Amino acid sequence: MNYTRMAMTVLAVALVIPVHPAAGNTPTENSRRVLPAGTEVERQEPRRIEGDYTIGRNEFIEEDLVVERGNLTVDGEIRGTIVVAYGDAIIRGTVDGLVVVVHGDVIVMDEGLVQGDAVSIEGSVNLRGSGVVTGSNVTTTREGLRRQGRSVEWARAVRMARVLDDETVEEDRWDRRDRDFNRDYYRRYTHHNFLETGRFPLGGLVYNRVDGLTLQGEIFNNSFDWDSASSSFYGGAGYGFKSKRLYYRLGLNRFWLPRTPIEIGIGAYKQLESEDTWYINPNENDFHAFFVNYDWYDYYQVEGFGGLVRFSPQRWVSLGARYVQETESVVEKTTDWSLFGGERHFRENEWLTTWDPDPDFRVYNPADEGDLKRWIYFLHVDVTSWGRSRPGKGLILDASLEQVEHESVGGAFNYERLQAQLQAYLSLSRIDHIALRVRMGSTKADDGFEDMIPIQHRYYLGGLGSLRGYAFKQFTGNRFFLATAEYTLGADSWTPFFSDLALTVFFDYGLAWDADPMTDLYDELYPEKGNRAVGVAIAPFGWDGFRFEAARPLDADDKEFTYYIRMEFDF
Repeated sequence: MNYTRMAMTVLAVALVIPVHPAAGNTPTENSRRVLPAGTEVERQEPRRIEGDYTIGRNEFIEEDLVVERGNLTVDGEIRGTIVVAYGDAIIRGTVDGLVVVVHGDVIVMDEGLVQGDAVSIEGSVNLRGSGVVTGSNVTTTREGLRRQGRSVEWARAVRMARVLDDETVEEDRWDRRDRDFNRDYYRRYTHHNFLETGRFPLGGLVYNRVDGLTLQGEIFNNSFDWDSASSSFYGGAGYGFKSKRLYYRLGLNRFWLPRTPIEIGIGAYKQLESEDTWYINPNENDFHAFFVNYDWYDYYQVEGFGGLVRFSPQRWVSLGARYVQETESVVEKTTDWSLFGGERHFRENEWLTTWDPDPDFRVYNPADEGDLKRWIYFLHVDVTSWGRSRPGKGLILDASLEQVEHESVGGAFNYERLQAQLQAYLSLSRIDHIALRVRMGSTKADDGFEDMIPIQHRYYLGGLGSLRGYAFKQFTGNRFFLATAEYTLGADSWTPFFSDLALTVFFDYGLAWDADPMTDLYDELYPEKGNRAVGVAIAPFGWDGFRFEAARPLDADDKEFTYYIRMEFDF
């Protein structure tokens, strides 16, 4: 009996007192230890690492780490504080301590364990499958970091790591992943998104066929303070040297009350506008125009003012309304120059209204001028987890309803535009994923005014960024439907040569048509007989970066492949 009690006592002590592996030994897959929350680790100067770093499956590390401008992947075990700046922390193993990521995401994969707090500053904390964080999940901003005192452990860890000493420079290097409608983190925003977001582009040089070289920039911008509801003033200007046009934007945004999700704003602007930013982003279009004499956008000028009210009860959803009163004007091509364009000329700044296989029989028209008053109601939902080099999983929904009063030399009339886009992402494994996109739109005018809808506000499909393999903007109408499916293999360090190499197979289906004038706005949103295309893409540096595309139309007389070079792919 005494031997039995002694054996039980020894067993109890063994279970209570953790045994750590000696230096040089490695834990087995089943030897992970769960430590009490708040376990203190003796602090030494952290080890600093530049670029991507991986803790292998059979590795055990007992030290603090600071990883800058790269991703940290934990497949084994680490005991200590982790600070990652301008990258992601991907946890597949065990972290016994605090994890803080600045300008990136904390991603705890299936069977990953963080025994402590997980904090993301200007990013998100994502738990996948059975991933566990035993402490708190904290998502905040740089302003939130600045407000924390010395008693907050994660804020103290960031300050001691000294990763934000040159914060302005690093912020410019980081590709911020704010994803509002039309992915408007690019340096030019449409005037509607400008009013909605209250942000002015960072500035720089712009080149296109109607202004030539344009210098634009932010003049002033003081940021929001969510706690105090202080106002945010912003403004900027630009000048087109060839067109000799001056552009400007001025605005004021603020939260209604401290720590409330209601935001109001007003703004005034004069700028160049295009409805084509969803085909190809402005940076890429400028690159093509400057170097190879291809400007994919069609432009018109807008001048006006407006206001917005936006309600964001959660980080993943926002809805609101904007009012805009503006004048739309025609702008003409002013230059044919490009660096490597040779004898090629830019096309005129006009919209293709009638397509024909013979270019000589195609009909083009300039923008329709007029004064417009708009009410725009919008909804944005984003329930995704997003890795640095490829999507994770989830859905993004953007929808807007626009009610317009239009007055021009042809008369006054009203019309409505309904637009929606749904994006879905699903990671099938560590090295492959599926991406889906459905985009649709419908416009209806007052009886007898269907032909008066401004040409720049009709819908166009075909070619780069939409229905690949067909002629650019080959299809047009007052309604459209586009669906794209992509399967991608790679983009997660799956090869030893190009760590982000991605191979994609895609399918496009779409059509644009003129609906019966008596058809209600919400009817006939289903596709009729559409146009199909298939293709492949190779991206050496990541799924959403530089890539080569080859697309073949399935419903055209000419079924030859069309090839595209994309500088920044946007899905």
